Amino acid sequence: MRMSLRTKILLLFTFVLTVQVISYFHHFYVLKQELIQRWKEEANVLVSIMSDKLSSLLEEKVSQINTLTAKYERLGLSPEEVLWRLSGDIAGVSEGAFYDTSGRLLAFSSRLKTVPEFEKQLSSLLERVEKVGYYKDSYGELYVRIKVPDFQDNVFKGFYVVSINLNSLLKDVYSLSIQNANLYLLDSFGRTLLSLQHAVSKDTLRATSPVKGTDWTLVLEEPYQTVLEPAYQFLLRALLFGLLSTTGVGVIVFLVIRRIFKPLDRLKESLLDWNEKRRISLQGSDEIGMLSKTFEELVNRLEREKEVYMKIFNGSVDGMLLVSKDGKIKRVNKSFLERYSVKEEEVVGKNISQFLEHSSHQTLFIPEALLTIGGKRYVVNICTVPINVEDGEFLLYQIRDITEKKELELILYRTSKLSFAGEIACCIAHQLNNPLASILVYAEYIHNTVQDEKLREKAGIIMRQALKSAETVKKLLDMAKVFDGKPQEINPYDITREVIELLSFKARRKRVSLEFTADIDAHVGMMCSSWKLEQVLINVIENAIDASQQGQKVEIKLKSENSCFVWTVRDYGEGIPEEDLQKVFEPFYTTKKEGTGLGLSLVKRFLDDMKGSISMHNTSQGLEVVISLPSKTQC
Repeated sequence: MRMSLRTKILLLFTFVLTVQVISYFHHFYVLKQELIQRWKEEANVLVSIMSDKLSSLLEEKVSQINTLTAKYERLGLSPEEVLWRLSGDIAGVSEGAFYDTSGRLLAFSSRLKTVPEFEKQLSSLLERVEKVGYYKDSYGELYVRIKVPDFQDNVFKGFYVVSINLNSLLKDVYSLSIQNANLYLLDSFGRTLLSLQHAVSKDTLRATSPVKGTDWTLVLEEPYQTVLEPAYQFLLRALLFGLLSTTGVGVIVFLVIRRIFKPLDRLKESLLDWNEKRRISLQGSDEIGMLSKTFEELVNRLEREKEVYMKIFNGSVDGMLLVSKDGKIKRVNKSFLERYSVKEEEVVGKNISQFLEHSSHQTLFIPEALLTIGGKRYVVNICTVPINVEDGEFLLYQIRDITEKKELELILYRTSKLSFAGEIACCIAHQLNNPLASILVYAEYIHNTVQDEKLREKAGIIMRQALKSAETVKKLLDMAKVFDGKPQEINPYDITREVIELLSFKARRKRVSLEFTADIDAHVGMMCSSWKLEQVLINVIENAIDASQQGQKVEIKLKSENSCFVWTVRDYGEGIPEEDLQKVFEPFYTTKKEGTGLGLSLVKRFLDDMKGSISMHNTSQGLEVVISLPSKTQC
């Protein structure tokens, strides 16, 4: 069977690729064997050097022990003093003991926090240096106990048994080792005495060497992965190069095959038929020229249509979002970006549900929805329409901002409530005025006519309380006014203290402590309505007391800041739900079981009259209210 030229090119390309891959893996295998052999040669030399180093370090410690014990004994020191000085003068020695010639324990000393445990009787009395055991302290450090005979003037006096830190010795040796390698110390039974790394790797290379003068074996291990890292890097680079070169060759082969072997005649007839139905005349001397002209016309048409659609999309006054079926935002118009002060990259690619609570893939109109973007919330109405474009099915969101409209409606609603509250205040005040006048007249008559002092005293009390009630009625009428027109110079410090004293009885009855601190001049004054300021502080502090539990406290702070006096009132109660924080200043809205909902609305009105402000927010425990009044503005 005769193969086509296209098939031959593909077979040749496959053969070259296969040979290239086989050569890469063959070289990788050879490199692996060479790296392993080189590591074994170097590791055997290195572990031998380290074992000799460990042996010499151990001999050096024993030599130091012999030298220093002889020196200290000539100075007349006791065995305990000798042991204490040995543990201080020799690095790695922390404790020791002294035995007499019969092997009986006479003295011991330790610089460790734990009490050392030494055998009461030595089992071996040979007059030579020997290991008599191992010991681990509370920190996991391994010590080997070395028995060193004690000779004074060639007279055998006993044995010194000292503990030498093997961790310290092995770390001195390990400083010469290969990077990422692990160093083991094995005893005569092949058990691990000490390992400098806790991580255990299954696939490792190992080199061993006995330690002279001991029954120990030093083992150096290194993971296969570390040793063979150069080989793997070579393979990675080779495969990456092969991938890039193969991709390049593949692209060239693809372009050649596409240019030569693609059925141009069939494609040409299809394109000509498509263009003739739309009355597009084509010009060109060959198939390639006609194909290029056809695609050029098609692209131009699509670009013109796209330009028209984009002008409509970007020119809309309302915000427009193009959303895919999976909820991802593909396009956003300029009106949306400018209205909500965001950048295109902050919106495009995100899911529509991150910004809108209501999202749908059907035709839908929502008169009011919440849009959250740029850390702010807006009230919008939404109209969604499914559309089909060249990339697939999408949903077009038309978003119209009605936040300002809703705010105006809210202001009108609150104004009507305040107006109603003022009417109620006027009605109550007028209804109380006449009875109070009668009570005051009769009380004054009794006070002036009777001779009984007790009765006169009680009549005086009635007069004072009636006058106080009349003053309260007068102030209630003042609530309904926009402005009482009587500013006066007051001392904010004194006003605050008077309010705290007034509410101290209620606080004591509830077992709530009131703490007042002021960071202002106690004699500084301000022009303001003293009664309104007093009512503001009474309402806020009384609310804080009501919100507190027994044993808690209410903190009141007064300070001067940016030409204003600022009061901060904080309680440690349960706070106010976040969704209710914006409603607490509305008339007749309350979270108390027996509240009227007028206190904070009057506070807000009084502060507005005095050109001040109030804000509140929940803290980690309780609620904090901040009141600010200008210190120089007459209110």
